[in-house]
Order: sequence, then structure tokens, then C-alpha cells
Amino acid sequence: MRRQIKLRGALEPAPQVISRHDLKDLLDACSRLRDRFLLTLLFETGMRVGEALGLRHSDMDVAHARVDIEPRMNANDARVKGWKPRTVPVNTELFALYARYMDEEYGAVDSDYVFVNLWSGPVGHAMSYTGVRSLVLRLRRSTGLVTFTPHHLRHT
Repeated sequence: MRRQIKLRGALEPAPQVISRHDLKDLLDACSRLRDRFLLTLLFETGMRVGEALGLRHSDMDVAHARVDIEPRMNANDARVKGWKPRTVPVNTELFALYARYMDEEYGAVDSDYVFVNLWSGPVGHAMSYTGVRSLVLRLRRSTGLVTFTPHHLRHT
């Protein structure tokens, strides 16, 4: 007699991921450092979009090569799922991209948020979920990856 065994924690269906080739296409399609940094951060850390949108500069711990994810109320309604703080180790290349973004695009913007509106909307305000959605739609059109979502980067 056969018995079916169910594994706890098994994901059905399996989470969607993207290939290295598709990731490269997405990053190459980013015309702005902010957008490239956002996608790279999501890929490298497995963060959710809301966690990234709520990041403050003080959460970027370059000295210890980590990003601190802190639950807090955010002006853009971004949030940390389950209100659980955590720390994610990151590589130095990610901080190099962060530094380029800060130097070349962020410049003199006066904001605590890492991801802000720089070209439209209220400049300097925290980037919103709508801003990320617009980015995703642009990337889908330019790469042909019509099913891509930022959550794919979390599972990749």
C-alpha cells in the first residue's frame, strides 16, 4: 500500500525565479543607477519591495557589510512584513553601486530614504510602490520579460 507523504514547508507551486541571463537583461535595461541599485539590492538580499522602499541611509551599514531591515512607519506606506527586524549581509560591490547612486544621481537631495523620486513626482520624497510598478512595466516592455515581478528576485 502506498502512502502520500506531505512535506512541511514545501512550496506548491515552486516559487518563480529568473535566470542570470534575464537578470542581466533587466539590469542592462535600467537607464538609471537608482533602478539598477534597487534591482540589485532585491536580488542580492532577498528583500521584499516594501522593505527596500522603507530603507533609510542609516540602515546601510557599510562598515559591517550589512543592511538592517527595520520595521517602522514610512511616508510611502512601505512596510516590513510581520514587523520583524533583521540584518542581511551584503557584498562590497553592492555598496559600491550604492555609493555611485548617491554620488551621481541622489546628490544634494535632502531625505532619509534611500529610494526617492528623482525625476518625477515630488522630488526627494520616498519612492512609492507605484513608482516601482512603473519601473517594472518599463522593464517588461524593454526586455520582453512580460511575467517579471520584483518578487522573482527574492526567490532567485
